[in-house]
Amino acid sequence: MNQGVEWMEDGFLTDTGLVRQGFIARRGGVSVASYDSLNLSFGSGDDISAVMENRRRAERALKLPLIRWACVHQVHGVAVRQVSALDVGQRIPDPEMVLPEADAMITDEAGVILVTLHADCLPLYVLDPLKPAIGLAHAGWRGTLTNIAGALVRAMQSAFGSRPSTMLAAIGPGAGPCHYEVDEPVLEKVQACFGAFPEALPIVLQPSPNPGKAYLDMEKANALLLEMSGIPAEQISLAEICTICENHRLFSFRMKDKGRQAAFFSFSAPYGS
Repeated sequence: MNQGVEWMEDGFLTDTGLVRQGFIARRGGVSVASYDSLNLSFGSGDDISAVMENRRRAERALKLPLIRWACVHQVHGVAVRQVSALDVGQRIPDPEMVLPEADAMITDEAGVILVTLHADCLPLYVLDPLKPAIGLAHAGWRGTLTNIAGALVRAMQSAFGSRPSTMLAAIGPGAGPCHYEVDEPVLEKVQACFGAFPEALPIVLQPSPNPGKAYLDMEKANALLLEMSGIPAEQISLAEICTICENHRLFSFRMKDKGRQAAFFSFSAPYGS
């Protein structure tokens, strides 16, 4: 924590010395309920000036210059956007600017900070340490079960010649299987996603006492999909932090929060001016 702003990082990635990576929590901002307090989303309905101040606080606490943030308009899809220095700082000074639709970004440029927004949906971080190149995705149940994890890996292969066998991946906080109960329409999509791998179903689904429902483990589902894309299991790190359980420090859509926290991913080289 710094200046009242809390975040968490995964040493599995940051210990490489190649990247900065993290997940910013909900404390230390100026927004009021039900955005309290460090809401970082302009599209949530919160007061724009409050969100701008929250972003400035995150910028100062983590030394993440806002002029280097690259963001997209997230739509729970599988589109992956390659971003560069031309794409950073696009909402300064106009927070209401319409961004390109995508749910994942990739880059091989230093000075670009990939940023996605979350409140139960998982952040997926992928590093190619040889290129080097990075990718960050926003994965809710829709993105998970339409395989945004695989789309992210394939995009890095296509754009940078990355090899999945040498990639490192981390899955950040999100709604955990302890609380993430889903119904028949979602269960049908789980079957469609993993139907060819029936041994995966008891890994990603746990029984619920409620008829026609089950608990979905999005973290393990994305880990399996990354593994199926060629990343070895031992090169995938799981945060195992549930946003619902940790609602006092993390935003959760299922707990009726309207605020959003941010995942960030960049190279560790200086950002420059």
